[in-house]
Amino acid sequence: MKKIFSTQRYLTRVAMLAMLCGQLSLLSCDNQLEEELHGVYDTDEYFSSVSLTEMAVRGVYEVFSEMDTYGQNAMVYDTDTDISYVEGITGIGHTARDIGHYNIYAAHAWFENTWNDYYAGINRANNVVEGVKAHSYERSDSFKIATLVGEAKFLRALCYFDLVRLFGDVPFTLTPTKPGDNLMLPQTDRDSIYVQIIKDLEAAYAVLPAQYDHPSERATQGAAAGMLARVYLFRAGYSLNRSGEMHRPGESDRNSYYEQVRFWTEKVINMGMYKLYDTYDNRKSKDCYEQLFRNFCEYLIDHTETIFEVAFYNPSGETKHSGTWGTYNGPSIDQNSNFGRANSFIKTQLVFANKFEPGDVRKHTAIADYQIKVDTAAATKGQNIYVYYNNANYYNSAPGKWRRDWHAGLPNDNNNTNVNAVLLRYADILLMRAEVENELMGPDAAIPYINRVRYRAFNFTNAGDYTSADFGGSKDAFRATLMDERARELCFELPGRRADLIRWNVLGQKLIATRDAIGPPPNYTGLMGNSFSYATPAGRFNPRIHNLYPIPAREIRENKNLVQNFGY
Repeated sequence: MKKIFSTQRYLTRVAMLAMLCGQLSLLSCDNQLEEELHGVYDTDEYFSSVSLTEMAVRGVYEVFSEMDTYGQNAMVYDTDTDISYVEGITGIGHTARDIGHYNIYAAHAWFENTWNDYYAGINRANNVVEGVKAHSYERSDSFKIATLVGEAKFLRALCYFDLVRLFGDVPFTLTPTKPGDNLMLPQTDRDSIYVQIIKDLEAAYAVLPAQYDHPSERATQGAAAGMLARVYLFRAGYSLNRSGEMHRPGESDRNSYYEQVRFWTEKVINMGMYKLYDTYDNRKSKDCYEQLFRNFCEYLIDHTETIFEVAFYNPSGETKHSGTWGTYNGPSIDQNSNFGRANSFIKTQLVFANKFEPGDVRKHTAIADYQIKVDTAAATKGQNIYVYYNNANYYNSAPGKWRRDWHAGLPNDNNNTNVNAVLLRYADILLMRAEVENELMGPDAAIPYINRVRYRAFNFTNAGDYTSADFGGSKDAFRATLMDERARELCFELPGRRADLIRWNVLGQKLIATRDAIGPPPNYTGLMGNSFSYATPAGRFNPRIHNLYPIPAREIRENKNLVQNFGY
Protein backbone atom coordinates (compact mmCIF):
# COMPACT_ATOMS: atom_id res chain seq x y z
CA MET A 1 0.00 0.00 0.00
CA LYS A 2 0.93 3.63 -0.38
CA LYS A 3 3.54 4.84 2.11
CA ILE A 4 3.51 8.57 2.64
CA PHE A 5 6.80 10.40 2.91
CA SER A 6 5.53 13.94 3.31
CA THR A 7 6.66 16.76 5.54
CA GLN A 8 3.07 17.81 6.09
CA ARG A 9 2.50 15.10 8.68
CA TYR A 10 5.68 15.74 10.64
CA LEU A 11 6.82 19.33 10.48
CA THR A 12 5.03 22.61 11.02
CA ARG A 13 5.52 25.52 8.67
CA VAL A 14 6.91 27.57 11.56
CA ALA A 15 9.57 25.00 12.24
CA MET A 16 10.53 24.80 8.58
CA LEU A 17 10.75 28.57 8.27
CA ALA A 18 12.95 28.81 11.34
CA MET A 19 15.16 26.02 10.09
CA LEU A 20 15.59 27.58 6.66
CA CYS A 21 16.23 31.13 7.79
CA GLY A 22 18.57 30.32 10.64
CA GLN A 23 16.36 31.83 13.33
CA LEU A 24 15.52 35.29 12.05
CA SER A 25 16.23 38.11 14.48
CA LEU A 26 12.52 38.40 15.14
CA LEU A 27 12.76 35.22 17.15
CA SER A 28 15.79 36.19 19.20
CA CYS A 29 16.20 39.90 19.88
CA ASP A 30 15.74 41.43 23.31
CA ASN A 31 13.68 38.55 24.69
CA GLN A 32 10.57 39.92 22.98
CA LEU A 33 9.07 36.44 23.05
CA GLU A 34 8.87 35.34 26.66
CA GLU A 35 7.13 32.03 26.03
CA GLU A 36 9.14 29.12 24.67
CA LEU A 37 8.16 28.26 21.10
CA HIS A 38 7.53 24.55 20.77
CA GLY A 39 8.26 22.99 17.39
CA VAL A 40 10.80 25.67 16.47
CA TYR A 41 14.44 24.66 16.15
CA ASP A 42 17.66 26.59 15.88
CA THR A 43 19.63 25.70 12.75
CA ASP A 44 22.62 24.48 14.75
CA GLU A 45 20.39 22.18 16.75
CA TYR A 46 18.32 21.02 13.81
CA PHE A 47 20.91 18.73 12.25
CA SER A 48 22.19 17.33 15.53
CA SER A 49 20.10 14.16 15.21
CA VAL A 50 19.09 11.70 12.53
CA SER A 51 15.37 12.20 13.17
CA LEU A 52 15.52 15.98 12.76
CA THR A 53 17.70 15.69 9.67
CA GLU A 54 15.19 13.26 8.19
CA MET A 55 12.45 15.81 8.82
CA ALA A 56 14.49 18.38 6.88
CA VAL A 57 14.88 15.97 3.96
CA ARG A 58 11.12 15.43 3.98
CA GLY A 59 10.88 19.19 3.52
CA VAL A 60 12.80 18.88 0.23
CA TYR A 61 10.55 16.10 -1.05
CA GLU A 62 7.57 18.29 -0.20
CA VAL A 63 8.43 20.76 -2.96
CA PHE A 64 7.67 18.19 -5.66
CA SER A 65 4.15 17.55 -4.34
CA GLU A 66 3.04 21.15 -4.87
CA MET A 67 0.47 22.04 -7.53
CA ASP A 68 3.03 24.44 -9.00
CA THR A 69 5.49 21.63 -9.71
CA TYR A 70 4.33 18.05 -10.31
CA GLY A 71 0.83 18.38 -8.85
CA GLN A 72 -0.54 20.17 -11.90
CA ASN A 73 1.70 22.72 -13.65
CA ALA A 74 4.05 20.09 -15.04
CA MET A 75 1.15 18.53 -16.96
CA VAL A 76 0.55 21.78 -18.82
CA TYR A 77 4.26 22.37 -19.34
CA ASP A 78 4.10 19.08 -21.31
CA THR A 79 1.54 20.45 -23.83
CA ASP A 80 0.76 21.33 -26.64
CA THR A 81 2.60 18.66 -28.63
CA ASP A 82 1.85 16.08 -31.30
CA ILE A 83 0.12 13.86 -28.73
CA SER A 84 -1.76 16.26 -26.43
CA TYR A 85 -3.29 19.70 -26.24
CA VAL A 86 -4.98 21.92 -23.69
CA GLU A 87 -8.75 21.81 -24.24
CA GLY A 88 -10.24 24.86 -25.95
CA ILE A 89 -7.70 24.62 -28.69
CA THR A 90 -8.19 27.99 -30.41
CA GLY A 91 -8.71 30.03 -27.27
CA ILE A 92 -6.24 31.99 -25.18
CA GLY A 93 -6.66 34.11 -22.08
CA HIS A 94 -6.73 31.23 -19.61
CA THR A 95 -3.87 30.39 -17.23
CA ALA A 96 -3.26 26.88 -18.57
CA ARG A 97 -4.44 27.48 -22.13
CA ASP A 98 -2.06 30.41 -22.62
CA ILE A 99 0.91 28.19 -21.80
CA GLY A 100 -0.31 25.26 -23.88
CA HIS A 101 -1.14 27.40 -26.89
CA TYR A 102 2.16 29.34 -26.78
CA ASN A 103 0.61 32.63 -25.74
CA ILE A 104 3.44 32.80 -23.22
CA TYR A 105 4.43 35.86 -21.22
CA ALA A 106 6.84 36.53 -18.38
CA ALA A 107 4.17 37.82 -15.98
CA HIS A 108 2.30 34.48 -15.97
CA ALA A 109 1.86 33.50 -12.32
CA TRP A 110 2.53 29.81 -12.89
CA PHE A 111 6.15 30.43 -13.91
CA GLU A 112 6.82 32.53 -10.82
CA ASN A 113 5.25 29.94 -8.54
CA THR A 114 7.17 27.07 -10.11
CA TRP A 115 10.42 29.04 -9.93
CA ASN A 116 9.84 29.87 -6.25
CA ASP A 117 9.02 26.29 -5.32
CA TYR A 118 12.13 24.88 -6.96
CA TYR A 119 14.38 27.43 -5.31
CA ALA A 120 12.74 26.67 -1.97
CA GLY A 121 13.64 23.02 -2.58
CA ILE A 122 17.22 23.95 -3.48
CA ASN A 123 17.59 26.05 -0.35
CA ARG A 124 16.19 23.27 1.83
CA ALA A 125 18.58 20.78 0.25
CA ASN A 126 21.49 23.18 0.73
CA ASN A 127 20.57 23.46 4.40
CA VAL A 128 20.74 19.69 4.78
CA VAL A 129 24.04 19.30 2.92
CA GLU A 130 25.71 22.13 4.83
CA GLY A 131 23.92 21.67 8.16
CA VAL A 132 25.26 18.20 8.90
CA LYS A 133 28.85 19.38 8.46
CA ALA A 134 28.73 21.17 11.81
CA HIS A 135 28.04 17.96 13.74
CA SER A 136 29.74 14.71 14.56
CA TYR A 137 27.65 11.56 14.86
CA GLU A 138 27.91 8.11 16.32
CA ARG A 139 29.18 5.59 13.81
CA SER A 140 25.77 3.97 13.37
CA ASP A 141 24.18 7.36 12.81
CA SER A 142 26.87 8.53 10.39
CA PHE A 143 25.70 6.00 7.80
CA LYS A 144 22.09 7.20 8.11
CA ILE A 145 23.16 10.83 7.86
CA ALA A 146 25.18 10.08 4.72
CA THR A 147 22.13 8.48 3.16
CA LEU A 148 19.98 11.51 4.02
CA VAL A 149 22.55 13.86 2.51
CA GLY A 150 22.47 11.64 -0.59
CA GLU A 151 18.73 12.09 -0.81
CA ALA A 152 19.09 15.86 -0.43
CA LYS A 153 21.66 15.95 -3.25
CA PHE A 154 19.43 13.79 -5.46
CA LEU A 155 16.52 16.19 -4.92
CA ARG A 156 18.68 19.28 -5.40
CA ALA A 157 19.84 17.85 -8.71
CA LEU A 158 16.24 17.22 -9.74
CA CYS A 159 15.30 20.82 -8.90
CA TYR A 160 18.14 22.24 -10.97
CA PHE A 161 17.48 19.80 -13.83
CA ASP A 162 13.86 20.93 -14.06
CA LEU A 163 14.88 24.59 -13.86
CA VAL A 164 17.39 24.40 -16.72
CA ARG A 165 14.98 22.41 -18.88
CA LEU A 166 12.20 24.96 -18.34
CA PHE A 167 14.11 28.25 -18.12
CA GLY A 168 17.64 27.66 -19.45
CA ASP A 169 20.43 29.54 -17.66
CA VAL A 170 19.32 30.26 -14.09
CA PRO A 171 20.83 31.52 -10.81
CA PHE A 172 22.89 28.86 -9.09
CA THR A 173 24.00 28.40 -5.51
CA LEU A 174 24.99 25.58 -3.19
CA THR A 175 24.95 27.80 -0.11
CA PRO A 176 21.97 28.03 2.28
CA THR A 177 20.34 31.45 2.41
CA LYS A 178 20.95 33.42 5.59
CA PRO A 179 19.61 36.79 6.74
CA GLY A 180 21.57 39.59 5.11
CA ASP A 181 22.76 37.50 2.13
CA ASN A 182 22.88 39.09 -1.31
CA LEU A 183 20.11 37.29 -3.20
CA MET A 184 20.68 39.12 -6.50
CA LEU A 185 22.53 36.27 -8.16
CA PRO A 186 23.25 36.35 -11.90
CA GLN A 187 22.47 33.46 -14.18
CA THR A 188 24.91 30.58 -14.47
CA ASP A 189 25.43 28.84 -17.78
CA ARG A 190 23.39 25.63 -17.83
CA ASP A 191 26.41 23.56 -18.87
CA SER A 192 28.07 24.49 -15.57
CA ILE A 193 24.87 23.63 -13.72
CA TYR A 194 24.79 20.26 -15.49
CA VAL A 195 28.24 19.54 -14.05
CA GLN A 196 26.88 19.98 -10.52
CA ILE A 197 23.68 18.05 -11.28
CA ILE A 198 25.81 15.09 -12.35
CA LYS A 199 28.12 15.47 -9.36
CA ASP A 200 25.12 15.44 -6.99
CA LEU A 201 23.55 12.41 -8.62
CA GLU A 202 26.82 10.49 -8.57
CA ALA A 203 27.21 11.31 -4.87
CA ALA A 204 23.64 10.13 -4.27
CA TYR A 205 24.25 6.90 -6.19
CA ALA A 206 27.24 6.13 -3.97
CA VAL A 207 25.27 6.24 -0.70
CA LEU A 208 21.59 5.57 -1.43
CA PRO A 209 20.19 2.09 -0.75
CA ALA A 210 19.08 -0.17 -3.58
CA GLN A 211 15.73 -0.38 -1.78
CA TYR A 212 14.14 0.45 1.56
CA ASP A 213 12.65 -1.91 4.13
CA HIS A 214 9.19 -1.29 2.70
CA PRO A 215 7.97 0.06 -0.64
CA SER A 216 8.64 3.78 -0.62
CA GLU A 217 8.51 6.90 -2.77
CA ARG A 218 12.04 7.83 -1.64
CA ALA A 219 15.06 8.08 -3.93
CA THR A 220 17.14 4.93 -4.36
CA GLN A 221 20.38 3.96 -6.03
CA GLY A 222 18.42 2.90 -9.11
CA ALA A 223 16.68 6.29 -9.22
CA ALA A 224 20.04 8.09 -9.10
CA ALA A 225 21.49 5.92 -11.88
CA GLY A 226 18.38 6.31 -14.02
CA MET A 227 18.33 10.08 -13.55
CA LEU A 228 22.01 10.25 -14.48
CA ALA A 229 21.18 8.50 -17.75
CA ARG A 230 18.36 10.98 -18.39
CA VAL A 231 20.49 14.02 -17.54
CA TYR A 232 23.26 12.92 -19.90
CA LEU A 233 20.71 12.27 -22.64
CA PHE A 234 19.32 15.78 -22.30
CA ARG A 235 22.79 17.26 -22.08
CA ALA A 236 23.57 15.64 -25.43
CA GLY A 237 20.45 17.12 -27.00
CA TYR A 238 19.41 20.52 -28.28
CA SER A 239 18.57 23.47 -26.05
CA LEU A 240 17.74 27.11 -26.67
CA ASN A 241 20.30 29.73 -25.66
CA ARG A 242 19.60 33.31 -24.58
CA SER A 243 20.27 34.54 -28.11
CA GLY A 244 17.34 32.55 -29.44
CA GLU A 245 19.39 29.85 -31.16
CA MET A 246 19.03 26.12 -30.76
CA HIS A 247 22.34 24.39 -30.19
CA ARG A 248 23.75 21.09 -29.01
CA PRO A 249 27.23 19.87 -28.10
CA GLY A 250 29.68 18.89 -30.81
CA GLU A 251 29.82 15.29 -31.99
CA SER A 252 32.70 14.29 -29.74
CA ASP A 253 30.98 15.63 -26.61
CA ARG A 254 27.63 14.15 -27.67
CA ASN A 255 29.17 10.72 -28.07
CA SER A 256 30.83 11.07 -24.68
CA TYR A 257 27.44 11.84 -23.13
CA TYR A 258 25.84 8.93 -24.99
CA GLU A 259 28.51 6.65 -23.55
CA GLN A 260 27.48 7.83 -20.09
CA VAL A 261 23.83 7.06 -20.87
CA ARG A 262 24.92 3.57 -21.88
CA PHE A 263 26.97 3.23 -18.67
CA TRP A 264 24.18 4.31 -16.32
CA THR A 265 21.39 2.41 -18.02
CA GLU A 266 23.59 -0.67 -17.79
CA LYS A 267 23.93 -0.03 -14.06
CA VAL A 268 20.13 -0.07 -13.69
CA ILE A 269 19.72 -3.14 -15.89
CA ASN A 270 22.41 -5.07 -14.01
CA MET A 271 20.83 -4.33 -10.63
CA GLY A 272 18.46 -7.16 -11.46
CA MET A 273 15.60 -5.75 -9.39
CA TYR A 274 13.68 -3.99 -12.16
CA LYS A 275 11.76 -5.44 -15.06
CA LEU A 276 8.76 -4.66 -17.22
CA TYR A 277 5.66 -5.33 -15.14
CA ASP A 278 4.20 -8.68 -16.22
CA THR A 279 1.29 -9.46 -13.87
CA TYR A 280 -2.39 -8.59 -14.12
CA ASP A 281 -5.71 -9.24 -12.43
CA ASN A 282 -8.04 -10.54 -15.14
CA ARG A 283 -11.07 -9.44 -13.11
CA LYS A 284 -10.09 -5.82 -13.79
CA SER A 285 -7.37 -5.55 -16.40
CA LYS A 286 -7.01 -6.66 -19.97
CA ASP A 287 -3.22 -6.85 -19.89
CA CYS A 288 -0.10 -6.08 -17.86
CA TYR A 289 0.38 -2.57 -19.22
CA GLU A 290 -3.11 -1.66 -18.08
CA GLN A 291 -2.52 -3.28 -14.69
CA LEU A 292 0.64 -1.23 -14.20
CA PHE A 293 -1.37 1.99 -14.33
CA ARG A 294 -4.31 0.59 -12.42
CA ASN A 295 -1.83 -0.03 -9.61
CA PHE A 296 -0.86 3.66 -9.60
CA CYS A 297 -4.54 4.60 -9.47
CA GLU A 298 -5.08 2.23 -6.55
CA TYR A 299 -2.17 3.79 -4.62
CA LEU A 300 -0.03 0.65 -4.77
CA ILE A 301 3.73 1.07 -4.52
CA ASP A 302 5.45 -1.63 -6.57
CA HIS A 303 9.06 -1.16 -7.64
CA THR A 304 9.00 -3.98 -10.16
CA GLU A 305 9.03 -1.40 -12.94
CA THR A 306 8.70 1.96 -11.20
CA ILE A 307 12.05 3.45 -10.26
CA PHE A 308 11.01 6.85 -8.94
CA GLU A 309 7.69 8.62 -8.40
CA VAL A 310 6.53 11.76 -6.63
CA ALA A 311 4.24 11.12 -3.66
CA PHE A 312 0.93 12.92 -3.19
CA TYR A 313 -1.20 12.60 -0.09
CA ASN A 314 -3.71 14.80 1.66
CA PRO A 315 -6.23 12.86 3.76
CA SER A 316 -8.77 15.69 3.69
CA GLY A 317 -8.51 16.18 -0.07
CA GLU A 318 -7.31 19.76 0.19
CA THR A 319 -4.94 21.21 -2.39
CA LYS A 320 -1.73 21.10 -0.36
CA HIS A 321 0.24 17.98 -1.35
CA SER A 322 -2.55 16.73 -3.58
CA GLY A 323 -2.37 16.55 -7.35
CA THR A 324 -4.91 16.66 -10.15
CA TRP A 325 -3.74 13.41 -11.73
CA GLY A 326 -6.78 11.82 -13.35
CA THR A 327 -8.97 14.92 -13.11
CA TYR A 328 -6.95 17.47 -15.10
CA ASN A 329 -5.55 14.82 -17.45
CA GLY A 330 -8.22 12.12 -17.54
CA PRO A 331 -11.61 11.52 -19.18
CA SER A 332 -14.44 13.92 -18.40
CA ILE A 333 -16.61 12.74 -15.50
CA ASP A 334 -19.84 14.29 -14.23
CA GLN A 335 -19.46 15.88 -10.79
CA ASN A 336 -22.38 13.78 -9.50
CA SER A 337 -20.61 10.53 -10.31
CA ASN A 338 -19.44 8.36 -7.42
CA PHE A 339 -15.97 8.53 -8.98
CA GLY A 340 -15.76 12.28 -8.38
CA ARG A 341 -15.56 15.03 -10.99
CA ALA A 342 -12.92 15.24 -13.72
CA ASN A 343 -12.81 18.39 -15.83
CA SER A 344 -10.55 16.74 -18.42
CA PHE A 345 -8.59 19.82 -19.38
CA ILE A 346 -5.81 18.00 -21.24
CA LYS A 347 -6.86 16.09 -24.35
CA THR A 348 -5.44 13.89 -27.08
CA GLN A 349 -6.56 13.25 -30.65
CA LEU A 350 -6.94 10.73 -33.48
CA VAL A 351 -3.57 11.45 -35.11
CA PHE A 352 -1.85 10.15 -31.99
CA ALA A 353 -4.27 7.23 -31.62
CA ASN A 354 -3.39 6.14 -35.15
CA LYS A 355 0.28 5.83 -34.17
CA PHE A 356 -0.61 2.61 -32.33
CA GLU A 357 -0.33 -0.44 -34.56
CA PRO A 358 -2.92 -3.25 -34.62
CA GLY A 359 -2.24 -5.59 -31.72
CA ASP A 360 -0.56 -2.94 -29.53
CA VAL A 361 -2.34 -3.28 -26.17
CA ARG A 362 -1.08 0.08 -24.89
CA LYS A 363 -3.61 2.11 -26.86
CA HIS A 364 -6.66 1.37 -24.71
CA THR A 365 -4.72 2.29 -21.55
CA ALA A 366 -3.03 5.39 -22.94
CA ILE A 367 -6.23 6.88 -24.38
CA ALA A 368 -9.61 7.12 -22.65
CA ASP A 369 -12.02 7.49 -25.59
CA TYR A 370 -15.11 8.15 -23.48
CA GLN A 371 -16.71 10.43 -20.93
CA ILE A 372 -18.83 9.46 -17.93
CA LYS A 373 -22.22 11.01 -17.41
CA VAL A 374 -24.76 10.31 -14.66
CA ASP A 375 -28.20 8.93 -15.49
CA THR A 376 -31.08 11.19 -14.45
CA ALA A 377 -33.94 8.83 -15.28
CA ALA A 378 -36.07 8.01 -12.25
CA ALA A 379 -35.57 4.25 -12.44
CA THR A 380 -31.80 4.38 -12.95
CA LYS A 381 -30.95 7.73 -11.40
CA GLY A 382 -27.35 8.09 -10.33
CA GLN A 383 -25.91 5.30 -12.46
CA ASN A 384 -22.77 6.00 -14.47
CA ILE A 385 -23.17 6.14 -18.24
CA TYR A 386 -20.10 5.66 -20.41
CA VAL A 387 -20.38 7.65 -23.65
CA TYR A 388 -17.78 6.63 -26.23
CA TYR A 389 -16.36 8.83 -28.98
CA ASN A 390 -16.20 7.92 -32.65
CA ASN A 391 -13.69 9.33 -35.13
CA ALA A 392 -15.74 12.49 -35.64
CA ASN A 393 -15.46 13.55 -32.00
CA TYR A 394 -12.33 11.64 -31.00
CA TYR A 395 -10.69 14.98 -30.17
CA ASN A 396 -12.58 14.83 -26.84
CA SER A 397 -10.53 11.76 -25.83
CA ALA A 398 -8.16 12.21 -22.92
CA PRO A 399 -5.05 10.67 -21.38
CA GLY A 400 -6.18 7.43 -19.80
CA LYS A 401 -3.37 6.25 -17.56
CA TRP A 402 -4.68 7.95 -14.40
CA ARG A 403 -8.42 7.99 -15.19
CA ARG A 404 -10.48 8.70 -12.10
CA ASP A 405 -12.82 5.74 -12.58
CA TRP A 406 -9.83 3.53 -11.75
CA HIS A 407 -9.02 5.30 -8.47
CA ALA A 408 -9.29 3.42 -5.20
CA GLY A 409 -11.99 4.38 -2.70
CA LEU A 410 -14.37 7.30 -2.63
CA PRO A 411 -13.05 10.74 -3.61
CA ASN A 412 -12.02 13.18 -0.88
CA ASP A 413 -12.29 16.14 -3.21
CA ASN A 414 -13.91 16.91 -6.56
CA ASN A 415 -10.65 18.04 -8.12
CA ASN A 416 -7.71 16.72 -6.11
CA THR A 417 -6.35 13.19 -5.94
CA ASN A 418 -3.59 11.21 -4.21
CA VAL A 419 -2.28 9.50 -7.36
CA ASN A 420 1.50 9.71 -7.63
CA ALA A 421 3.37 11.28 -10.55
CA VAL A 422 5.63 8.75 -12.28
CA LEU A 423 9.04 10.21 -13.09
CA LEU A 424 11.03 7.14 -14.07
CA ARG A 425 10.11 3.63 -15.21
CA TYR A 426 12.23 0.72 -16.36
CA ALA A 427 10.68 0.97 -19.83
CA ASP A 428 12.26 4.41 -20.14
CA ILE A 429 15.65 2.94 -19.21
CA LEU A 430 15.34 0.49 -22.11
CA LEU A 431 14.24 3.18 -24.56
CA MET A 432 17.04 5.53 -23.51
CA ARG A 433 19.46 2.66 -24.10
CA ALA A 434 17.95 1.97 -27.52
CA GLU A 435 18.32 5.64 -28.45
CA VAL A 436 22.00 5.91 -27.57
CA GLU A 437 22.92 2.54 -29.06
CA ASN A 438 21.49 3.80 -32.33
CA GLU A 439 23.45 7.04 -32.08
CA LEU A 440 26.70 5.26 -31.20
CA MET A 441 26.49 2.02 -33.17
CA GLY A 442 23.40 2.05 -35.38
CA PRO A 443 20.00 0.29 -35.46
CA ASP A 444 21.25 -3.28 -35.09
CA ALA A 445 22.67 -2.51 -31.63
CA ALA A 446 19.48 -0.67 -30.63
CA ILE A 447 16.84 -3.12 -31.84
CA PRO A 448 17.09 -5.59 -28.90
CA TYR A 449 16.23 -2.83 -26.39
CA ILE A 450 13.26 -1.39 -28.25
CA ASN A 451 11.96 -4.91 -28.91
CA ARG A 452 11.99 -5.69 -25.18
CA VAL A 453 9.50 -2.85 -24.69
CA ARG A 454 7.40 -3.89 -27.67
CA TYR A 455 7.33 -7.52 -26.52
CA ARG A 456 4.99 -6.57 -23.67
CA ALA A 457 3.13 -4.07 -25.85
CA PHE A 458 2.14 -6.91 -28.16
CA ASN A 459 0.98 -9.09 -25.26
CA PHE A 460 4.29 -10.91 -24.76
CA THR A 461 4.62 -12.02 -28.36
CA ASN A 462 7.13 -11.17 -31.07
CA ALA A 463 4.41 -9.74 -33.29
CA GLY A 464 5.79 -6.23 -32.94
CA ASP A 465 9.50 -7.02 -33.24
CA TYR A 466 11.66 -4.89 -35.48
CA THR A 467 14.41 -6.43 -37.58
CA SER A 468 17.45 -5.04 -39.36
CA ALA A 469 15.50 -4.97 -42.60
CA ASP A 470 13.11 -2.38 -41.14
CA PHE A 471 15.85 0.25 -41.01
CA GLY A 472 18.45 -0.73 -43.59
CA GLY A 473 21.23 0.46 -41.29
CA SER A 474 19.82 4.00 -41.22
CA LYS A 475 20.21 5.83 -37.90
CA ASP A 476 17.72 8.44 -39.10
CA ALA A 477 15.07 5.81 -39.80
CA PHE A 478 15.52 4.22 -36.40
CA ARG A 479 15.53 7.62 -34.67
CA ALA A 480 12.15 8.46 -36.25
CA THR A 481 10.76 5.13 -35.09
CA LEU A 482 12.19 5.63 -31.61
CA MET A 483 10.45 9.01 -31.39
CA ASP A 484 7.11 7.33 -32.06
CA GLU A 485 7.87 4.45 -29.70
CA ARG A 486 8.61 6.82 -26.80
CA ALA A 487 5.24 8.46 -27.48
CA ARG A 488 3.39 5.15 -27.43
CA GLU A 489 5.08 3.83 -24.30
CA LEU A 490 5.63 6.97 -22.19
CA CYS A 491 2.79 9.26 -23.30
CA PHE A 492 1.47 11.68 -20.65
CA GLU A 493 4.22 10.80 -18.17
CA LEU A 494 6.87 13.30 -17.03
CA PRO A 495 9.12 15.10 -17.82
CA GLY A 496 7.13 14.40 -20.93
CA ARG A 497 6.77 14.51 -24.66
CA ARG A 498 7.45 18.22 -25.03
CA ALA A 499 10.82 17.85 -23.29
CA ASP A 500 11.76 15.07 -25.71
CA LEU A 501 10.70 17.04 -28.78
CA ILE A 502 12.77 20.02 -27.64
CA ARG A 503 15.94 18.00 -27.10
CA TRP A 504 15.42 16.51 -30.59
CA ASN A 505 14.74 20.03 -31.97
CA VAL A 506 11.51 18.95 -33.67
CA LEU A 507 8.74 20.50 -31.53
CA GLY A 508 7.70 23.04 -34.16
CA GLN A 509 7.86 20.46 -36.94
CA LYS A 510 5.65 18.05 -35.00
CA LEU A 511 3.07 20.75 -34.24
CA ILE A 512 2.83 21.65 -37.93
CA ALA A 513 2.72 18.02 -39.05
CA THR A 514 -0.08 17.27 -36.58
CA ARG A 515 -2.06 20.32 -37.72
CA ASP A 516 -1.68 19.28 -41.36
CA ALA A 517 -2.65 15.66 -40.60
CA ILE A 518 -5.84 16.83 -38.88
CA GLY A 519 -6.65 19.23 -41.70
CA PRO A 520 -8.80 22.37 -41.67
CA PRO A 521 -11.16 22.72 -38.71
CA PRO A 522 -14.41 20.85 -39.49
CA ASN A 523 -17.63 21.72 -37.73
CA TYR A 524 -16.40 20.35 -34.44
CA THR A 525 -16.85 22.22 -31.20
CA GLY A 526 -14.81 21.43 -28.14
CA LEU A 527 -16.12 21.42 -24.60
CA MET A 528 -15.25 25.11 -24.28
CA GLY A 529 -17.05 26.01 -27.51
CA ASN A 530 -13.89 26.44 -29.56
CA SER A 531 -13.31 24.86 -32.96
CA PHE A 532 -10.96 21.91 -32.78
CA SER A 533 -7.73 22.68 -34.62
CA TYR A 534 -3.98 22.67 -34.13
CA ALA A 535 -3.81 25.98 -35.99
CA THR A 536 -3.40 28.01 -32.79
CA PRO A 537 -0.35 26.29 -31.26
CA ALA A 538 1.25 25.50 -34.63
CA GLY A 539 0.73 29.08 -35.77
CA ARG A 540 1.92 30.74 -32.57
CA PHE A 541 4.93 28.54 -31.84
CA ASN A 542 8.26 30.26 -32.46
CA PRO A 543 11.30 27.97 -32.12
CA ARG A 544 13.54 30.93 -31.22
CA ILE A 545 11.32 31.72 -28.24
CA HIS A 546 9.10 28.91 -27.07
CA ASN A 547 11.62 26.11 -26.58
CA LEU A 548 12.22 27.86 -23.24
CA TYR A 549 9.87 29.59 -20.85
CA PRO A 550 10.58 33.17 -19.72
CA ILE A 551 12.39 34.07 -16.55
CA PRO A 552 9.48 35.20 -14.32
CA ALA A 553 8.81 38.93 -14.66
CA ARG A 554 9.09 39.53 -10.93
CA GLU A 555 12.58 38.02 -10.87
CA ILE A 556 13.68 40.25 -13.73
CA ARG A 557 12.17 43.30 -12.05
CA GLU A 558 13.77 42.69 -8.66
CA ASN A 559 17.09 41.19 -9.70
CA LYS A 560 18.87 43.50 -12.14
CA ASN A 561 21.58 40.86 -12.68
CA LEU A 562 19.19 38.64 -14.64
CA VAL A 563 18.81 38.71 -18.42
CA GLN A 564 15.45 37.72 -19.91
CA ASN A 565 15.29 34.82 -22.37
CA PHE A 566 15.08 35.77 -26.03
CA GLY A 567 11.73 37.06 -27.28
CA TYR A 568 10.03 37.69 -23.93
